[in-house]
Amino acid sequence: MKQHLRSGALGLLFATPVLFLLPALETGFAQSNPPICAINMKPPSVAVLDTQRNSITASIPIDKNPTAAVFEPNGRLLYVLHDGWSSSPNEPLGGLTRPKQASSLSIIDISAKTVVRKIPLGHGVTAIEMTEDGRHLVCLGNGKPGRGKPKSNTELGAITVLAAPTGQLVFSSANWRWVQQAIWTTDFSRIIVLGVREFANKNYAFVSIMGAHLLPRLQDIMLAGVRPSQHALSVLNGQGEILNQVDLPRWKGDPYAFLGMKMAFSKDENWLYLLDPGEPSNDASENRNAVVMVVDLRSGKLSASQEVGSSPSDLIVSPTSGNAAVLASKSPTDKQGHVFRIKGSEIIAPEIVVKKPRVLVSEADPGGFWAMGEEEIAFFPDWSGPANKPISLKSRDAAASGSELLTGDVQSSVSLPKKRRVAVTTSDHKLGVLNSSDNRLEHVVPIGRSGVRAAKKVGEAFSVPWPIVVGSYMVARRHPLQTQPAIVGPHEQFLYVLDTDSKAVTVVDLNKGSVVENVAVGSDCKGLVLTPDGKYICAVSRTKLTIFSTESNTKQVEYEYPPDAGHANAFGFVDEAGNIALLFDKSLRVWNIKQTKIEATIQGLSSAKLLACPRREKG
Repeated sequence: MKQHLRSGALGLLFATPVLFLLPALETGFAQSNPPICAINMKPPSVAVLDTQRNSITASIPIDKNPTAAVFEPNGRLLYVLHDGWSSSPNEPLGGLTRPKQASSLSIIDISAKTVVRKIPLGHGVTAIEMTEDGRHLVCLGNGKPGRGKPKSNTELGAITVLAAPTGQLVFSSANWRWVQQAIWTTDFSRIIVLGVREFANKNYAFVSIMGAHLLPRLQDIMLAGVRPSQHALSVLNGQGEILNQVDLPRWKGDPYAFLGMKMAFSKDENWLYLLDPGEPSNDASENRNAVVMVVDLRSGKLSASQEVGSSPSDLIVSPTSGNAAVLASKSPTDKQGHVFRIKGSEIIAPEIVVKKPRVLVSEADPGGFWAMGEEEIAFFPDWSGPANKPISLKSRDAAASGSELLTGDVQSSVSLPKKRRVAVTTSDHKLGVLNSSDNRLEHVVPIGRSGVRAAKKVGEAFSVPWPIVVGSYMVARRHPLQTQPAIVGPHEQFLYVLDTDSKAVTVVDLNKGSVVENVAVGSDCKGLVLTPDGKYICAVSRTKLTIFSTESNTKQVEYEYPPDAGHANAFGFVDEAGNIALLFDKSLRVWNIKQTKIEATIQGLSSAKLLACPRREKG
């Protein structure tokens, strides 16, 4: 599995209520009863918690302003980020806290109850992330905003990598004025960083691919630099020597125009697909079409480059064949959507599919994909053949007998590959289920609570307790789990959808096309999470916990937090059974999901905002 980090302080999402659909994310932890830690803010310390004895077993002083925390998989070392760019619960719409001082990392040995090492990271670290295999911790820093030559290397954007089980530094590279995103391969032999350089009031941006040259497996390092007049892809070996350099299409405009760029690996990780969104303009002299580039990761050379039209909506990679697809408009004035497919280094001629293109959705199995427009959707049964006839979402001819129509514009979707279906949500708060076998709209179901939705004021400010989404990365996560806006239940019969507008979760029977239940979950619930055993779905807000059973597909329990506890600041699973730790300013409470009760309460915390739970090893 590839991993991807984004940072930056642009493009806040969730500023307006919308419906989202995404596949469930796996979660896990190292032991049946692992230690968990709460990070206190005043005074700053790490509280080691024993949920079996309802006690704090240790309080470890740390530096001020902790903004994120993550365990290495064995649960022995805890990494705490200080002075990172973090979400601020006191700011409307989740404004960012940007410390003036450089960020740093504390490494804490939990068994020894002490900070064993402190590592400087430079300015503006927004992300610390464990790799999928748990071998490395990646720290991604923006750098200090500004123009001209930086006063020191700490003001540069940087990526720092540690050997997670030991805390030893693998490498630190500070070559950017601004870092926006990073992606790495499964074996961590390739790391790709997208960033900007600004020296002498000139804007520079580059992609670099670095081999983890201090690891036992020696790999080449590749560095791609972008100058005002050209992009250049440079190949470096493990000693940092440049082996090759290739010009790339020019980036034009302000230094942040590249923020919309997308990167993805082929399934075998031999190819990097890089999508430059371009700069669309109705003035032909000003228009710059989008470009897709293919880089051979074995040689570091640019293998192919192709203009793909205007305003590309998406870049996806097949989970089975490894081929890629790009959806874009033909031009700024022609909104006919066409799909380019990429096989290795070969970019195949486009096929016109839908009007006003929005997004591509890939099937996990057997391997087709959907191209979505605002008013119609086309299905590709495989990644090499043509698309089926587009399905109109607003035509009676395309709807199954008795089905309503989708009158709003398509917002999001999720693939249902077992029956080769896709579920889409629209701006008028409806869920549509489309079936590729007969190319029809099977069902249309209302989502959310219409009465509450109608009463909600447009532009209402949020009280943001959970992670703030910047670009597409959650900055300095406040809880150790990634939540999902929607989760598909077992056998693809039921779908759980969070409607942030009406503050409700709608349980939909996908086969019958009917609503099973609408459940209010709180105005600040940001997503759903599946328990490690897959038997329950949890919706956590600052004021209550709502749990659904995937066996009965109904609400199992609703727990409103007691007034003396206050609002929940974070949550996480403490074991494989799915028991949930709820963190409050002064206490932590553990909800037993099977016995439907609070089984542990630990008092004595002090302005606790962050929660760290070791993850379960994946076998």
